[in-house]
Amino acid sequence: MLYAVGEIVLVVIGILIALSINNWNSERINRKQEKEYLSRLVIDFEKDLDNLQSTFRIYQQKLILAKIVVDKLGDNNSEFLLETIPYQDAIERINNDGWIPPEQFGTKLFWILALQLFNQTRVTFDEMIATGKIEIIQNQNLRTLIQEYYPKAVDFQNFQDVILMTVQQNFRTALNENNISTINESDFDKIQQILTNATGLIVAIENYMGISTAFMGRIYYNEDSMINMANVLIGKIKNELSSK
Repeated sequence: MLYAVGEIVLVVIGILIALSINNWNSERINRKQEKEYLSRLVIDFEKDLDNLQSTFRIYQQKLILAKIVVDKLGDNNSEFLLETIPYQDAIERINNDGWIPPEQFGTKLFWILALQLFNQTRVTFDEMIATGKIEIIQNQNLRTLIQEYYPKAVDFQNFQDVILMTVQQNFRTALNENNISTINESDFDKIQQILTNATGLIVAIENYMGISTAFMGRIYYNEDSMINMANVLIGKIKNELSSK
């Protein structure tokens, strides 16, 4: 009987050891996968950050061009722009970079019209959600921040895709009503001769400027802006990787 009990104890101990080894091995695999996913997420967020910064810079240039254009077209209500942080910051940064606006008036109109859109990189995150691997990120606060980022990025994209596209279309319509080609290199004097509704064009550009400042706020100037969120996540993930 003692022999039988001894064998049972040995079997139980063996099972516990096997389970312990299996758990240890699973944990080791999870930690390896966690580091791989976190490293890939850093790359994705850095791509987003580059995209956002490029988009932000383009809209700084467009804001300056829009102010130049409406002032040239005649009386307008763009004075509000001078007091905004996005415009003041754009003037400072562009001057420091040595950026020079295109000379032709028609080219200025074209660059205001042209869109620069942000498209988020979410391959790694979507893979983690689809496979249930999001849970292997041990730092719960970090995991929450990552999960909160992507819905906000979707909202941001929806804003740009709907609002900006609508305002751009209104601007395009105003150009067509004034017989101005969307792609041209004409000087102001030549364009001035064909204007049929300069006021409508001014209003369309003013609306464009107003929406652009709001858009730029969501990219950079707000506390929960996309650039700030991406920077915070990159820093936190790198800190998490260095601690492992």
